Amino acid sequence: GITANANDVAITPAQTTITSIYATDIVIGEDAQTQIDFETANEIHFDADNAERAKITSAGLIMSSGTGIEFPTLPGSDNHFNGIYATFANATGATIEQGKVVYHTSTENQVAKARANADSTMPAIAIATADVTNGASGLFLLFGTVYDQSVATLTIGGEVYVSEDTAGEITATLPASSGDRVQIVGIGMHADKMFFNPSLTVIERA
Repeated sequence: GITANANDVAITPAQTTITSIYATDIVIGEDAQTQIDFETANEIHFDADNAERAKITSAGLIMSSGTGIEFPTLPGSDNHFNGIYATFANATGATIEQGKVVYHTSTENQVAKARANADSTMPAIAIATADVTNGASGLFLLFGTVYDQSVATLTIGGEVYVSEDTAGEITATLPASSGDRVQIVGIGMHADKMFFNPSLTVIERA
């Protein structure tokens, strides 16, 4: 059963789950230094090391001064994407494969493979984190780190561009032909790992 006293609620082995608890100012934590505090009717506060680090309010997630969101610098396994995502739809008639960069089409919330040979297929804004079949929606990375052995061979510290030759591909080679569009989408951190942070500045080569 559940035993309560003035300070806490203890769960005995016979009672392994709690369906719901509704009360004022519930606090869950290891101790006063590390806790989740349901402080008011519409806020959740997260404390660590004896200080509030973040809270969720009706405005969203709010980080405290001096804190931030940390992503792994180098993903540890192939096909890993770490960072900030958005959901987009694919109506291109074909699958958008994992690791392909995409631009936003003229239809609301739809993307297609970017290619640096025309303004109409640029700029790239995201990269597919998994295959997205035609007619489906999927998660696309907007900003973060990528480990994908199927992408182009990259140079550590080198710029990564949208390919002018193949839709959706990235390349470590600067597009060089007249009329090509040049957009930096990231920096190589390893032969098949990169920091993905697409610039929205696109330059057309003369």
